[in-house]
Order: sequence, then structure tokens, then C-alpha cells
Amino acid sequence: MTSSPQMRYAKLKMRLVLARPETVQINVSNIMAPNQLHQLLFDELKFLHYYGGNWDAFWDVITAEEVLPAKLIIWGWKELEATLPREAKLMQECLTDYKVKCPDMPCEVIYA
Repeated sequence: MTSSPQMRYAKLKMRLVLARPETVQINVSNIMAPNQLHQLLFDELKFLHYYGGNWDAFWDVITAEEVLPAKLIIWGWKELEATLPREAKLMQECLTDYKVKCPDMPCEVIYA
């Protein structure tokens, strides 16, 4: 007997929930350029190799792959806002919108 697509999806979701890290801390205080920020996100959030290094790609990865941890602590947020205000705004928008799009895989974001 084969399981339904919904059952397979539910099982996959459970594996994702169990496999994702509880907490990830990222220090953005020394980031000076958008490409540095995207490289840091790629490294720390363990994005797949095809990550495009832009905000559209960030959105696609976090919503399709559901790689965000249960808690994401972003250290140096005020420094990032001062140095790269546009990037900080776009990142925050993505993380806020994620909460609406993916309520079954919540991620508490702390801007420290």
C-alpha cells in the first residue's frame, strides 16, 4: 500500500522540523557589502550550492527549502542598518514575510 502525497509531504515536513537547527547566531556587525552579507547567510544557514546571492534567491531558498532555524539571532543589526540600510530593510522584510508564508515552520528572529 502506498501513502498519499499528503502523507508523504507530512512525513517530509516532520523530518525537516527535526533536522533543522534550534538556534543559529549570525554576526553582521562587520559586513560592508551586500555580497558579504549574502555569503554569510549562505554559510551560516547552510544554503544549497545554487543560492543566487540576492534577495529573490534568499526568499526562494527560505520558503522552498525551509532552512531557517527555530530561532535566528542576528548580532550587530544596528551596525548593518547603518552600513547597508537597503540590505537590512530587505532582509527584515523577507524574514517578516516568511512568518506569514510559512507559519508551520516558525522562526523567531531576534535583531540584537
